[in-house]
Amino acid sequence: SLFVRRKLALLANIKVWLPYLVNQCGSLLYYKTLASSNLTLSVPICNAMAMAFSSVTSVLLGERVDRPGRAAGGVCLVLLGVAICMYSSLEEERGGTTTTTTTTTGEEL
Repeated sequence: SLFVRRKLALLANIKVWLPYLVNQCGSLLYYKTLASSNLTLSVPICNAMAMAFSSVTSVLLGERVDRPGRAAGGVCLVLLGVAICMYSSLEEERGGTTTTTTTTTGEEL
């Protein structure tokens, strides 16, 4: 039938199944990360990276971007925010930074 032929033609088109495949891989990574990580860190990172990957993937697939400079800037800001979250989490795990003060007699405080 015509309906089945149209559906099969969609499956043969890389522009249809490639974004779907990338999306499913992202979903698997998202759930894997949530299951094995600290939620206070993994949820903001996953949500931020979803926006970044969506922006990059849309450009790679040839979608028209009205303001590419703003999109690239937004992706960079998202990546910076993720880096700050990760750094902050690592500092908390280490117990923060410690400094040693030495007196004039050589004793540590």
